[in-house]
Amino acid sequence: MKQKIYTIFDTIADTAGPIWTAQNDKVAKRNFQYHLSEIKMAQPDDFKLYCVGEFSFNEMHIEKETPRRVTLEFNDAEPI
Repeated sequence: MKQKIYTIFDTIADTAGPIWTAQNDKVAKRNFQYHLSEIKMAQPDDFKLYCVGEFSFNEMHIEKETPRRVTLEFNDAEPI
């Protein structure tokens, strides 16, 4: 089984983290939005969601990707 690897980039701190996996961008977007709702003092525009790779749970292998910004717009045409 493979899942994508995601991270949150904090534009004010100029650093990324935490890192987590999700099945696809839609799940990652939902998790990201939940994470932002939990941070009471933060400005949501300070944080950006990125996909940075893929993890194979069966092979225990990480495949790096060029960091790709994931937009928060949900599109029904996106693959599940």
